[in-house]
Amino acid sequence: MPNSLHERWQKTVAAHPEAIALTDASSGEILTFSELEARARRTLPHPFPGGNSVEFIAQTIAAWRVNIAICPLEANCPEPEIADLPSGTAHIKTTSGSTGTPRLVLFDADQLAADAANIVATMQLTADRSNIGVIS
Repeated sequence: MPNSLHERWQKTVAAHPEAIALTDASSGEILTFSELEARARRTLPHPFPGGNSVEFIAQTIAAWRVNIAICPLEANCPEPEIADLPSGTAHIKTTSGSTGTPRLVLFDADQLAADAANIVATMQLTADRSNIGVIS
C-alpha cells in the first residue's frame, strides 16, 4: 500500500515545484520543492533520521517513498529497539521519559497528516500566511 504522506508530498511538489520549500538556518541553503524532491531521490531512506538539517528532511521523504516507518531521533540518542510494528505504522515518536522509561507512540500516515492539517487550520496558515518550523 502506498504511503499517503508520500502521495501528498508528490502533489505538493507538482503544484509548487519552484516555490521555496525550506531554508536551512544553519547553512543558509534554500531549496525549492523540486530541489528538495531531487535531494530526497538521491538519499537513502533511513528508519532513524536524525539531526536538524536538510538531510533529515530528505531521509524522511525517502522513507515515505519506499514506505518505511521512521522514528526521528534527537542528536546523540540511541536507536530504540523496535520489533513487530503494526501494519500501516508510518511514524514513531519516542517520549521524553519524564514519567519513567521513554515509550514509543505509533502513528499511521493518515493520523500524521490529520495532525498537520489540524495545525494548518488552527493557525490559519496559507501560502500567503506561512509559519517558520523549527526542527529540534
